[in-house]
Amino acid sequence: MKTKVISRTFRLNALIIAAAFVFNVAIAQNNALVLNGAYVTMNGGTSSMSLFLVVNQSNTAGIFRNSGHIISENQYNYIRWVAGTGTGNYVYPFGYSTTDYLPVTLNKTTAGSSTIDASTWGTDNKNLPHAGVSDGGTLAAPYKMKGVGDSISSVIDRWWDFYPSGPITANITFSYRGAENATTTNTSDNLDMQHWNGTKWDTPFPGSTTGVTSGVGTISVTGVTSFSPMVVIHRSGPLPVTISKFNTMCMDGGVKVAWTTSSENNSDYFTLERSEDGTTFESVATVRAAGKSTTPKDYEFIDTHSGNANYYRLSETDFNGTSSYNRTIFSECEFSEELSVHVYPNPAADILNYEIFAFDKENVSIEIYDETGRIMIKEHYTVDQGVSFTTTDIGRLRDGFYYAKINLGRKSFLKKFIKIGR
Repeated sequence: MKTKVISRTFRLNALIIAAAFVFNVAIAQNNALVLNGAYVTMNGGTSSMSLFLVVNQSNTAGIFRNSGHIISENQYNYIRWVAGTGTGNYVYPFGYSTTDYLPVTLNKTTAGSSTIDASTWGTDNKNLPHAGVSDGGTLAAPYKMKGVGDSISSVIDRWWDFYPSGPITANITFSYRGAENATTTNTSDNLDMQHWNGTKWDTPFPGSTTGVTSGVGTISVTGVTSFSPMVVIHRSGPLPVTISKFNTMCMDGGVKVAWTTSSENNSDYFTLERSEDGTTFESVATVRAAGKSTTPKDYEFIDTHSGNANYYRLSETDFNGTSSYNRTIFSECEFSEELSVHVYPNPAADILNYEIFAFDKENVSIEIYDETGRIMIKEHYTVDQGVSFTTTDIGRLRDGFYYAKINLGRKSFLKKFIKIGR
């Protein structure tokens, strides 16, 4: 990530000149920033070139404020505080427009050397725009959130991003506008903080204050050691499921879609959806979830009706009925457009099913062999053009390994399966 660090004097002067609202003055004094009624606007930071207002003063009085604040509202407009080995309350004087003062107080409790970047921005009720890449461009952007239409019911409509240059421990107090609390109308509901570590949402940090729906609300958390994007969440609905793997594998007669959760909370079931164009999706499977887990859980489904190229997406539904989508992935497999056979289930108890795709009307013979090569069952069918389904009763077979040989026209398919007792 490229950065744009503008010198203290030039940047402050430029900000005063460019600020939309300057009532009094913002000045630099002994490497400190003094806000005496000024509304200082930062604008223009991007993921490829971040913008920094640098406070080169390790003392907590490096920013002194009587009134006014810094209007940023962009992840990549950072206040960079060169805190060094200092400890104490570092107050970042952010605000929304010229109305609401929304400071971030970072109480640094360890004396490790560190420069600490901080930013914040408000969102719509779907928590958009989401945070992008963070930690100097090393952490991937969040891709999983909770709620109907994203995070409407569980997340305050504001993000915070922190990037310390070295390891620190801190207590943090966040501020948000009451209008940004779309999680509930009950001001007694508790709020927590949750942190995105680049691959998943960490366990929530318990908050020490309650929510508000008017004015300015605050939430304080203690003992934070991991930084980058953070959100404030409704305690009864944390971001529940972390998908650490979601991929596909081409198989004989279908596509195996697999996913792994690294943690789950209040998860009821997953819905797998498929699309040919990436826009219009249909449900192909519902898979029961673990409910609550702090260890990795693996899931998979074999899609036997998939075409050569498809998009897949996964949604998770909580026990309270709230659903959220994971990212969309693309699968491309080369399946025969003339003859194919899929045998399922495997293992099988009483009935072995066949899904047969034929280019024309074809004669089919099916032979079931045991491991010694003896023919145990032999059947004949005729299938029409397209997809056909048929079955074999294997209930009388002993438990063990068997082979199903399906002769379809001039082509043969050999499928190994396991017979199990009911």
